[in-house]
Amino acid sequence: METTLPTPPSVENMQFDNYRESSTHPTYRSEPEPAVRQPKKPRRSLIPWLLLLLLIAGAVLVAYELHTANYSAKPISDYAKTLTYQLQSGPAKNIVYPQAGPFDERHGYRQ
Repeated sequence: METTLPTPPSVENMQFDNYRESSTHPTYRSEPEPAVRQPKKPRRSLIPWLLLLLLIAGAVLVAYELHTANYSAKPISDYAKTLTYQLQSGPAKNIVYPQAGPFDERHGYRQ
């Protein structure tokens, strides 16, 4: 019981969907074929709009900060809570008091 396989059809008789005749479309040309394209509409960029939005948001935050001092008051008050001091006997040695100033000369306190 011998089974014979059918012989494949010859390549000349086959039809390929992706096959092109070499005479009409050569694989390599020395000069590129000019392509006819529809003119594209210029694509608008979002970068200017995003920069404008960022600028407006920054201006709103600055105006809010100038009006309320909310963003600077919190860190400053948190830092002030950590400050300490100690009283010691005697005068302070590190303080330099001014000898005279323009206010003293003007009002006659300097003599």
